[in-house]
Amino acid sequence: MHTTSLTALALSLSLSLLALTSASPLQPAKRFVGGWCGVHLRVSSGSQHMLDAEAHVYDGAAVLLANPPGTHSGNGALTIDIEGGGLPRPLRVAVSQDSERENVASFEYGDDAWGAGPADSQNSRCKVGKWDHASPWDEHETVDLDCGFSC
Repeated sequence: MHTTSLTALALSLSLSLLALTSASPLQPAKRFVGGWCGVHLRVSSGSQHMLDAEAHVYDGAAVLLANPPGTHSGNGALTIDIEGGGLPRPLRVAVSQDSERENVASFEYGDDAWGAGPADSQNSRCKVGKWDHASPWDEHETVDLDCGFSC
């Protein structure tokens, strides 16, 4: 009698699992959600005016896709190239060593290109904070910006 009830329970579980998998097959999770994607960028300028930047790229569901390092070029500019991570096209972020700082960063995504604008400003794509000094005796300063783009 005990064996019969165990066999019946196993058969019932098997049929339940079969019904569950045939009614809603398991799908792999979609990694990228399109729509309005975002970039959070922190730009730092230190002694000898060396630039550094930290980027966080988010998809349309605000899921972090990438956090790539920047590459310094010979002219003091910094470039961050984001390929893969779910974005359908590469995203390029360029930060220049501009003394006037009219444009903290520029962006390219496919055929789309835009600028962040100067510090302490906002446009249709970006909101740029103020340059912040760690202390009055330190040359190091940072600025944070958030930008969006159609993805």
